[in-house]
Amino acid sequence: MQSTTWQLYFGEVVFSFSISRDTWRGFSGEGALLEELLEDIPDQLIQKMDNYGYANQEFNGALLAIDSGENFKKINNLTGKLSAIGLLGYELDSNQFYYRRLPFKLNRILTLNPRLKGVEKLLANDKVKIIKNEEDIVEARVEGSGVNHLVVFNPTSEKCTCTWFSQNQGERGACKHILAVKKKIKN
Repeated sequence: MQSTTWQLYFGEVVFSFSISRDTWRGFSGEGALLEELLEDIPDQLIQKMDNYGYANQEFNGALLAIDSGENFKKINNLTGKLSAIGLLGYELDSNQFYYRRLPFKLNRILTLNPRLKGVEKLLANDKVKIIKNEEDIVEARVEGSGVNHLVVFNPTSEKCTCTWFSQNQGERGACKHILAVKKKIKN
């Protein structure tokens, strides 16, 4: 039920082969990158990075932040988005991203991940109500299918009363309800 990566070494060449149960799981990093995808990144910044990566055939987030004058958080979000749409790969041995170009359109991010589609649907239908938003705690009610879910998070934990959260406990990323609350707070 998880993803696995196999690496074959041929001298200087490393062949990585990753298998994931579903296409959308592999693209989201098994859910770990979903929070990075919540923030809207301007298309011109994505295009700038794509041009930079194509010309240099490499990716260094710190150098991109310095060269573009963007803050590191925005570059981390950009890294997540670029990974999800196939412009960055991740090399396990060096723990670094690298530039690649897979044949996917930039606007396919939402169509490849059902949780992100769920977030957008919850927000579009105004189903997220913030009850408390203070420095150390956030509480919200998120309307589900016939039931309201309670979302509570603080600096050390995130919880939701939905089935997804109770089954996975955050091991596969946040549920759509937590993600929707976070996105609503940011906007």
